[in-house]
Amino acid sequence: MCGIGGLIDATGQERGQTCGPGSLERLAEAMASAIAHRGPDDAGTWADPAAGIALSHRRLAIVDLSPAGHQPMVSASGRTVVVFNGELYNHRALRAELESAGQVFRGHSDTEVLVEAVERWGVRRALERFNAMFALAVWQRDRQVLTLARDRMGEKPLYHGVVDGRLAFASELKAFRVLPGFNRTIDDRSVASLMRWSFIPHPRTVYRDVSQLAPGTMMEVRAVNGALSTDTVQWWSIDDVAARGQSARVRSVPVDAEEQLVALLDDAVRLRLEADVPMGAFLSGGIDSSMVAALAQRALSPGNLRTFTVRMPDLGFDESVAAGRVASHLGTDHTVIDLSEQEALSAVPTLATIFDEPLADPSMLPTALLCRVTRQHLTVSLGGDGGDEVFAGYNRHVLGQGLA
Repeated sequence: MCGIGGLIDATGQERGQTCGPGSLERLAEAMASAIAHRGPDDAGTWADPAAGIALSHRRLAIVDLSPAGHQPMVSASGRTVVVFNGELYNHRALRAELESAGQVFRGHSDTEVLVEAVERWGVRRALERFNAMFALAVWQRDRQVLTLARDRMGEKPLYHGVVDGRLAFASELKAFRVLPGFNRTIDDRSVASLMRWSFIPHPRTVYRDVSQLAPGTMMEVRAVNGALSTDTVQWWSIDDVAARGQSARVRSVPVDAEEQLVALLDDAVRLRLEADVPMGAFLSGGIDSSMVAALAQRALSPGNLRTFTVRMPDLGFDESVAAGRVASHLGTDHTVIDLSEQEALSAVPTLATIFDEPLADPSMLPTALLCRVTRQHLTVSLGGDGGDEVFAGYNRHVLGQGLA
């Protein structure tokens, strides 16, 4: 993951400052420093004081490890600036299309494809063509417009709020806490949502004055006559996709449906294996992670996929037997990580810092521990999270039908 942040100023109060302690550039840099853990490989800040805009970035280098992947990234023409957290999986195909139209690239990062695609096609049209997970901010210098956008399913987080006349945005809430004048008042409605749903749904956050940008949504921000003007639109809707699928449904035999599903899953996993750093997969032995590991191992053949399982026998948490059987069957390079009760307990105080706001999910502790140890071996790891949501794997999906 990477981390993004920045501010747009409508008041003009910072326009004369280019590098002072209260300048937008310094504030954006402080926001990025607050989320440095998201990107240990590189950091960057870009600002235009006259326009009242500053963008910052922390980089976890995955594709194109060279300085050509540095962010904030400015387009070849200089008209567009972007900060981007995520990965553009179809960047090779889009690069070829752009090159055929005369675009010359400096490196091979997906971010460079993204910024040139946005400049050539416009933000919304480019978003609609991206096969990607992302949270991004685009500054179009000719239009003087800042656009914030989030991917279709909300895989990557993006928060925004007005602080002392400036609109600030970031990948994590802790980035807002470094801004002078930030209001830390807790939102009572968010607390109620937490008690009901075990998490805080968008657009709210634990803070009253900060919101989450909804999945599949883009927000244009302008500074006009000393005030901020925002326009939010939904550029993608799962409801629309489902409705179109229902209206154009072609009935097929189950075998055809299974083959189509496997092909889609195979393509999704294969695309996510593109990286210039070591990759692996979490393996619990369950259906979701086993499927991802199997498809990844097949895609990497004749190489071996590295898989990881966490085991905490002191706490009665042990998925290593089932995971080991799957790993043996697939032929992965498997590692079982043993964690003691004391290691687990010592990690509990760090959870509030990691997750930024309350979350009632008991899996966050073993997941955090697994990620911490796996990072010692590789940079990117695939996982099975999301399978139950997509394929109705929770009890509530079954029980809910009886309550309708």
